[in-house]
Amino acid sequence: MDKIQKYEFVKKSREYLDEKKVTALFKNLTKQLLIHRPDSPIDFLINRINKKEPIRVFLIGAPGSIAKMLARRISKEVEFTTISAGELMKKESNRSINPAEVKEEIDQFRVVCDSNLPSIIKNNILKCESEGKNWILEGFPRTKTQVLNLQRIGIIPDIIVFLEVEREASFEKIKRNITDSDSTITGDEIDVAAEKILQEYELQLAQVKESYSKFVNVFPKTKPMDEMEKDLLEMVKLKADDPLLPPGIKIIKEETEEEIEE
Repeated sequence: MDKIQKYEFVKKSREYLDEKKVTALFKNLTKQLLIHRPDSPIDFLINRINKKEPIRVFLIGAPGSIAKMLARRISKEVEFTTISAGELMKKESNRSINPAEVKEEIDQFRVVCDSNLPSIIKNNILKCESEGKNWILEGFPRTKTQVLNLQRIGIIPDIIVFLEVEREASFEKIKRNITDSDSTITGDEIDVAAEKILQEYELQLAQVKESYSKFVNVFPKTKPMDEMEKDLLEMVKLKADDPLLPPGIKIIKEETEEEIEE
């Protein structure tokens, strides 16, 4: 085989592997193998090849966002299971060792400790995974540690959407939650507390975004809610039509305060 023949062979081989998605398949299998590190790699790979992978969507919004509303609309449209961090936290507060602390975290949008929420989320995720159901995780992860905890159990999103709200809208939303709670904070102390909570959220979310930085895209602030839903549905359909597509992220900036109230 001369150099020209060798070049043509390599070229056609690569074209074939790309066309049949073989390269993407092996990359995904290798990634899963390194994450899970099974005792029997061959059996693990055979099971993975035969298994239908669910579509995993992360939907994260700042305080006051329409993340929950958007998750519900998308889930209804494409029959996904919604895993809402906020709703799970409320349920957990009813049986927690320290329910008052969990309730305070919910009311004031503080970042919940890493040892609490992941265990609640994990069971719901693994149930969807074992049943092969597509799912949307709303309001999570909130910290870099939580990102790592998800990765340790092999959970990497196919689509992750950040919904950004105007800072003033988030600030006012947090203030209302503080006022409506049983908190003893009053007057100017509410502004101080709300600012502290929002700064913590922004710091933690920046680290979450950095963890997924290779996939980040931005939607303009003026994009209407219906267009956001349409674009996200198209992303889901694209992933469903081609399961071996690499993961991707969209960052969406929110609309008016009237839209973001839940």
